[in-house]
Amino acid sequence: MTILVVGASGATGKLLVQELLHRKQNLKIIVRDKNALPETIKNHANVCIIQAAILDLTDTEMAEH
Repeated sequence: MTILVVGASGATGKLLVQELLHRKQNLKIIVRDKNALPETIKNHANVCIIQAAILDLTDTEMAEH
């Protein structure tokens, strides 16, 4: 199973992502700016980064993710 995290570069989002990675989960994360992520998240093998503004994604695009 892959978990989708929206707002993963925010204060709470980063903590959530770190905890999920600690639990060895596979993640897709949506962020506006991937440079705002720590290297430990950006380079983690269990993370797929989607760089987009959530409000710019269509319902279809969200469902695909």
